Amino acid sequence: MKYLNRNIVLFLTFFFIAFIIGYDTLNRYDYEKLLTTDGTLSDILTYKETVENGFEGLSKEKRLAPRIMTPILSSYIYQIFEGKTRTWDPMFFSMLVVNSFFVGLICLQMNFYTKFLKKKVSLAPQILFLGSFGVNAIYLSGLIDSSLCFFIFIYIYNFLRKNYIYCWIFSILMCLSKETSFIYLIIFHASYLLNELFFEKKLTWEDFGFPFISVFVNLLFTNFLTLNYLNLNIIEYIFFSQEQGGSMNYQQELIDIVKFSFFLVPFIFFTYTGLKYINKKFCFLFLTCLCLHLIFLQLIINLDGNGVGRYLFNFLGPLFCLISGIGFQLYLDKNFKLDK
Repeated sequence: MKYLNRNIVLFLTFFFIAFIIGYDTLNRYDYEKLLTTDGTLSDILTYKETVENGFEGLSKEKRLAPRIMTPILSSYIYQIFEGKTRTWDPMFFSMLVVNSFFVGLICLQMNFYTKFLKKKVSLAPQILFLGSFGVNAIYLSGLIDSSLCFFIFIYIYNFLRKNYIYCWIFSILMCLSKETSFIYLIIFHASYLLNELFFEKKLTWEDFGFPFISVFVNLLFTNFLTLNYLNLNIIEYIFFSQEQGGSMNYQQELIDIVKFSFFLVPFIFFTYTGLKYINKKFCFLFLTCLCLHLIFLQLIINLDGNGVGRYLFNFLGPLFCLISGIGFQLYLDKNFKLDK
């Protein structure tokens, strides 16, 4: 009971911190500019119908309809608080509540990852996560990345703990968050297979069988969503998204390195130190995921700096913060004698 109460208090703390960090979306955003087809966060316009009208609004959307989780949950918050938020835009308020909820869950889930670390860490990873550019500018701004990040994060934890049935459930919830989530699953499991081959020198049927089911279930549900809402199967939708997004014709520039680095501040400074204090097998898995994902983002779909940073943070942001959190705590202990 004490353990449960502690986690409830921690979650509520993280939730309210996230909500306060996301306050800009309620009182400082130019809603008229954002809610246009050429707005800075134009995807929000595609979620607006769903938040305001639930599943009825979802059926009207012809570009991003498979992104169900965050907009639908937000629609229930919207129904409760519509007309009661005064100067706050009720749609952005509803999205902020749901996104803060998922950010709080990510921070809470970080505590469970200590099983894979050599050194105990306090709340340093959560501090770095909440202070990062990705959380402030993307997760709490009216987009759907926070739910995707949470389900990937908890999926990896449960797979490493061999809770395979939970993994299949989370693979479904992952595809309800975003239709391209199968890419993260494929990259993670490819990295895991390389990890097992390097450390264990052998591969078992479990290494192939359970990941195959997870990816298959995810693709099956994603295909159902794209067929149901967009009349496109998953293959057709992939090419459709590439044409809509325009990444195939994007020309990368030197400034993209700067844009990409935004998502690595502030925890990049302590990552190297933290890597020395985590399990070698877990460290290798993390680095393999990082390399494979960067190759995919840079060489296959040719994203710009913001895109690379955003999608990498969705996949590995919490793990970056966990590892660098150890380095950050060691730095504080060494320089400020916090361990005494």
